Formats: sequence, structure tokens, C-alpha cells
Amino acid sequence: MDDGNASVVEAFLKQADIARQKQAWDDVLKIYQIALKQIPNDRQLRHGLASAYVAKADRMSFRPFYQHAIEEYWHLVNSDPKDEKAHEGLLTAAVKADQLADVMEEYRARLARGTE
Repeated sequence: MDDGNASVVEAFLKQADIARQKQAWDDVLKIYQIALKQIPNDRQLRHGLASAYVAKADRMSFRPFYQHAIEEYWHLVNSDPKDEKAHEGLLTAAVKADQLADVMEEYRARLARGTE
């Protein structure tokens, strides 16, 4: 990430943190979505979006948001298989969504294919 994007990312993260403190989850999600449209490959923003989906699902008891989180975490895992935080988030979201068996099956398939 270049220095110009670094300050933009920091501004988005600060906005998202303020909205998170207010538990304004729709605003948090919107901030991350807008940020990722501008800087689509920023891992910090993608992690933030995924964790915001989990937080909203936890508070609203609305399981489809876990699926959104799973999709975001898969994006992170696919782009960097060594990202332990992404794997941990993926597994946590999968447990909460009652989709752990599906995620584990995908991991097994990837191991069988020899991908990380």
C-alpha cells in the first residue's frame, strides 16, 4: 500500500471505530464497504468488514450476516493462506453459522489438491 492509501485507510478505520463504539453496525458495514470500493485489496479493511459482519450477526441474531463474514474471510484466506487471523475468523464465523462441517470439508479438499 502506498503512503496515500495509508492515510485514507487510517481515516476509514477511525470512522469505523467511532461507529463501532456507538454500536451503529449498519454504519460500520457501510464505511468498510465504501472503503473497499476505493481500496479493494486492503487486508485491514477486509478484516474489519468481516469482523463487523460477525458483530452485527451476534447482536442481531441474524445468521445471514455470518455467511457474509465467511465469504470475506475466504477472500482473505484465498489471497494469503498464511493469514492466521483470517483462518481463525473463518472458523469462528463457521461455528456461529453452524457451517463448520462445510468449511472443514473445503479445507480437506484443498489439502487433497495440495493447496494451502
